[in-house]
Amino acid sequence: MPVASAVPASAVDIEAFTDTVIPALMKRDHVLGTTVAVVQGGKPLLIKGYGYDRLSPARAANGYTSLFRLGSITKTFTWVVVRQEIEAGRIKLDAPIATYLPPDIFSEDRRYKPLRMRDLMAHTTGYEDTSLGHLFSLDPTHLLSTDSYLRRHTPMRVRDRGQFSSYSNFGAALAAMTAVQTSKARDVPGLMEARIFKPLGLSHTTLREPYNPDTSISGLPAPMPGNLATNLSSGFLWDGATWQTEPFDHTISMSGALGGSSTAADMARYMALLLGNGQLDGVQIFGPSSASAFRSPLLKMPMGYNGWASGFVMREHPSGVMTYGHGGATLWFNANMILVPELDIGIYVAANTQTGEALTEAYPDLLLAHLKGDAPTHAPLRPGNDMSYNSHRAYYDAIAGQYASTRRAYSGLEGAVTRLINTVDVAFDANGRMILSSGDGMAAYVPAGTSGFFLPEDRGNSGTGLNSGSLRVAFKPEGGKAIAFETSSNMTRYERIGWVHQPQTL
Repeated sequence: MPVASAVPASAVDIEAFTDTVIPALMKRDHVLGTTVAVVQGGKPLLIKGYGYDRLSPARAANGYTSLFRLGSITKTFTWVVVRQEIEAGRIKLDAPIATYLPPDIFSEDRRYKPLRMRDLMAHTTGYEDTSLGHLFSLDPTHLLSTDSYLRRHTPMRVRDRGQFSSYSNFGAALAAMTAVQTSKARDVPGLMEARIFKPLGLSHTTLREPYNPDTSISGLPAPMPGNLATNLSSGFLWDGATWQTEPFDHTISMSGALGGSSTAADMARYMALLLGNGQLDGVQIFGPSSASAFRSPLLKMPMGYNGWASGFVMREHPSGVMTYGHGGATLWFNANMILVPELDIGIYVAANTQTGEALTEAYPDLLLAHLKGDAPTHAPLRPGNDMSYNSHRAYYDAIAGQYASTRRAYSGLEGAVTRLINTVDVAFDANGRMILSSGDGMAAYVPAGTSGFFLPEDRGNSGTGLNSGSLRVAFKPEGGKAIAFETSSNMTRYERIGWVHQPQTL
């Protein structure tokens, strides 16, 4: 796969644009500190920090030295080492992962077909999603090793593999542990260091976390080195009046799915590697087959929908270019990494405050629109005159109802709680607009030209927690009421629920 040839972007222009946009977004969203990296042609165009990474005493955020948490961007490291193992022939994409893992860590649910690496990379495992009380830990003296976590917190499989995507942190952690086993590495952080960080010279990137090994449970990887811990940004909570410094939110138990920390400078080199098809400065991390895999969907999806390019999120930007990458979050941090092969540009942004998600989603889109010369307008779409409710009553009534996200627990107290908070009401107004309502707010969609597809009325409104991209509805082959819908992000499916499962029945 050839490296893209694109019109060079101006570093001066990008910095001037970012110096205007990032402070404005930080003020709007009450974000204390942000780091940014932009690369093109294997070289950084911008590496910079804004605001602060610590308080008492205050310390300015620095793009070269401040380590921000990556959240689920960490998964991309896992997919790189998994692809390395596939290239080496030690992992087969369609072989059962039970072939590679000790039975005390993973055993198949015999009710379903064996899980494959393909299913982990495309999030089509059929796992429920559980996290209550164990995904993050604020107590460094009660941390579980990854293998202990996988034994203790294995989620139920609630459907067979390959049916549809429903995002799974557990599946990514399982993939990382599979690579540890096949590569005979000691642990996940050590594997990432040996295969990616050290060869690339990413000296400020790690999956290790700060804790005292003498007071922590045995079996954990060695802690974060002191020089990195010193430069680690604090995480902050905006309480409506000021920022509160929060304790480190440990995710070492899910190493490979979460837990990475890095600087903007290191992420610039990592993005340059990904855009360079696995090579940077004479160092090759992965080969042509993996470079192609990271641009090719594993799933057959409609145009513009995320088909999971070997674990990387695919998204069609409003300007028409295809992007690849991943977002991430912890309790306090938010981050986003976007790669645009057509422009040979990579964009990374991270925020150290729990309110930073909107900022990390908005900045790459605004910068890309700026570079493409497109005005980032959000003029609302309107249904056509022939799409009114009265004209299509049977069609709209077949879609209306209550739906619950498949990215939830399916039993116990957590099941009841997550079903309640992940339920969306779908209704239609007189003009034919689809109105989505949830505990997070409301959003509106308008019918697209193809039956079963809808477009967001306002691309800037994602108040329901649904991705602001397009939406498609699934019907049974024989017709009748809609059974589910999903958005172009393809992170989860929303399935119709009966009255017995509706929140008002609980």
